Amino acid sequence: MPVSAATVLNQKGVALEIIVVDDGSVSSAGPIIESLRDGRVKLVRISHCGKGAAVNRGIAKAQGETICVLDQD
Repeated sequence: MPVSAATVLNQKGVALEIIVVDDGSVSSAGPIIESLRDGRVKLVRISHCGKGAAVNRGIAKAQGETICVLDQD
């Protein structure tokens, strides 16, 4: 797991909603995210549409007031 993901998942005392947008990745990210069994994490899959579309989809799914984008690639 990338350091940035572990850092986010280890946050305590904060209400977090973590939305991972899989933009048609050929990596194993989707199954890894699904295996986390963490209710704060939501996986959204879209066809390869590019970074902008992926970020916009994640923002559209967000319920919170503050958004932080962590770009893995």
